[in-house]
Amino acid sequence: MPDHTILRYNRAGYEMLGMTPEEVKGRKCYELIGRTGPCAVCATDLALASRKQEVVEKFVPELGRYLECRSSPILDEQGEVALIVEQLYDITDRKRAEEERRESEATARALLDAPEETIVLLDTEGRLIDVNETATRRFALSREDLLGTNVCDLLPPDMAETYAARFHEVAASGKAARFEDTWEGRLYDAVLYPVGDANGAVARIAVITRDITDVKRAEDALRKRTQDLNERIKELSTLYAVSRIIERPGISLDAIFRDAVLVLPLGWQYPEDTVARITVRGREYRTERFRETPWRQASPIVAHAETVGTVEVCYLREMPEEDEGPFLAEERSLIDTIAGRLGRTVERFQARDSLEKSESQFREITQQSFDMIYTCYHEGGIAYISPAVMRILGYTPDELIGRKCRDYVAPSSLPVWEEGRKRIARGEPVEGLEIEFRRKDGSVAFLELNESPIVRDRSVIGVHVVGRDITERKQNEQLRQQAFEQIERNIEQFAILGDHIRQPLQVILGMTELLEEGTAVEKIREQVERINSYVRELDRGWIESRQVREFLRKHELA
Repeated sequence: MPDHTILRYNRAGYEMLGMTPEEVKGRKCYELIGRTGPCAVCATDLALASRKQEVVEKFVPELGRYLECRSSPILDEQGEVALIVEQLYDITDRKRAEEERRESEATARALLDAPEETIVLLDTEGRLIDVNETATRRFALSREDLLGTNVCDLLPPDMAETYAARFHEVAASGKAARFEDTWEGRLYDAVLYPVGDANGAVARIAVITRDITDVKRAEDALRKRTQDLNERIKELSTLYAVSRIIERPGISLDAIFRDAVLVLPLGWQYPEDTVARITVRGREYRTERFRETPWRQASPIVAHAETVGTVEVCYLREMPEEDEGPFLAEERSLIDTIAGRLGRTVERFQARDSLEKSESQFREITQQSFDMIYTCYHEGGIAYISPAVMRILGYTPDELIGRKCRDYVAPSSLPVWEEGRKRIARGEPVEGLEIEFRRKDGSVAFLELNESPIVRDRSVIGVHVVGRDITERKQNEQLRQQAFEQIERNIEQFAILGDHIRQPLQVILGMTELLEEGTAVEKIREQVERINSYVRELDRGWIESRQVREFLRKHELA
């Protein structure tokens, strides 16, 4: 961070400090080496001021090592420094080697102090006076064979000419000379030191040559690696900038493409010669000076398995060949990543539009639905309820938002209600739950509820409910039940009435047997028979009523 707070190191950093990520994160960089304030010369402070990469070499006594500090700022959209990428290179070995080499070159003791170097002592004519073991191996001759030989006779003609000129230059000037030469495919660092006699005249020349092939290759590799790392930082900065654009609150899809195309050139090797274009469904977004050239890199924008556009990057002039024409393999990865991110953004906007359309259609359906539809969450209560609640319960939707459904359930229905809640809590849907609710005016309404649990992260957090008003049906059922109960009572009364009539008639009929035959007796018998016929009619009505009752029961109408 710009305030020297460490976000993370790579593994080499933790190993150098001997600390874990937990010990490092959140602390100041200077605190990690026991200091209370930033270094006197700080690459990060310099980068903050210049807004460009700064490099500082320094000795850190707390670590006992020389470090090369490279601080690269990452700028936000306003051009302010958002992050600092700091690279630390341990150059202790190189620094110490340079010091040792300077010390060894300053005196003839270098013959003993640097046995890996080729060291020879010459007279002013170039004849070998002394050599070390490395020299014998390099020339593939013994020390005895080499002594007295002119060194130019041992070298290729072109090298011999260069060395002869250097010998004369050192002998004449009395100053050391240093140069590099190549021999048999290897690169050597050569230093010629004049050695004076008692009078101060140059009498000898000490030649020290060191094979620096591997060092040069390592330095070249380091430079290449540093360059590559700088390119990766540019690519990361571009990805970061595109992400910031996409995630900007309230931004439109059109603005995303318009702003994203402007930051694309910054991620390529030659941003000053890079132009870009984004094409989406026939619309173009381009940087200034854009034109198609032979040096072009492109990647499709794919949304829902459909190619909807293209991201293009072009160089305005020919550049050195790389992995893909003039483009790096990492730049291919970068453009594909950006195109993929833009594709997912298109999908997200399409999904949002579809969701808004679906929500609008759903809301329109629920607003016009004859049934009462509501959504209730365990924590927040009723989140939505359709206008049908006004017709069914007498409440406006605003009066119920945030309230608990249970508060409006009649006490007689609470056991059934709680059983439904248990099933919902297990993630089971509930159908045909008949619940009695209290209306705003104090009366009650019967609702048949069909419920579905709302599940998030495998936990039930609420319920969707469709409630149908069955109050009229329940009232009709009560009236029908009362009618059937009356029929039952009437049937029983018919049976009792028949028994009560038959018994007196039998007595009357029996009494006529004791009377003399005549008109009165015949009249009594006639009336008794007439009354018996009425009783039989009652019996038939009783039987038919029972048959009707059994039919209704059989078909669940009673």
